[in-house]
Amino acid sequence: SLHEMPLQRLMLPIRAHNALRRCGYENVGSVMTLSRGDLLLINNIGEGGADEIMAAIENLREELQ
Repeated sequence: SLHEMPLQRLMLPIRAHNALRRCGYENVGSVMTLSRGDLLLINNIGEGGADEIMAAIENLREELQ
């Protein structure tokens, strides 16, 4: 299922991917629980990174429908 997919499946830029990994997010499901505001609190994720992550999750959802 979507929730168990590894973080790599989001195809994020390396900086955003590493920032999430450093905070212990290992799969798509854990990242899906975060709001844009939550993402902005993570070190090395700015406005652009937060937008990229939100878009990647949305794209994956659509792809799997």
